[in-house]
Amino acid sequence: DAASGLTLSMCLNEVERCRPFFIGLLGERYGHHHLENYVVDKPESECFAWLKGFPPGRSVTELEMMQGALRDDIKGDSKAFFLPPEAA
Repeated sequence: DAASGLTLSMCLNEVERCRPFFIGLLGERYGHHHLENYVVDKPESECFAWLKGFPPGRSVTELEMMQGALRDDIKGDSKAFFLPPEAA
């Protein structure tokens, strides 16, 4: 969906769909971070309201981590794993 500009929306919807569980796998790369405007298919949705005040230019991976585990209002079970360079 990168061509349609809905990559972020698709990713955040998947994170939301898996709630209350979230597993984040992080490596050495930051990920795609050319997002100046955060476009989601349901911007009025309560679960995406936090995007309105979030600084531009963040990666999809960072936004997924925020949506799934790092926001103050998150309830659920989340885990993050940091992969060593040789695992990439």
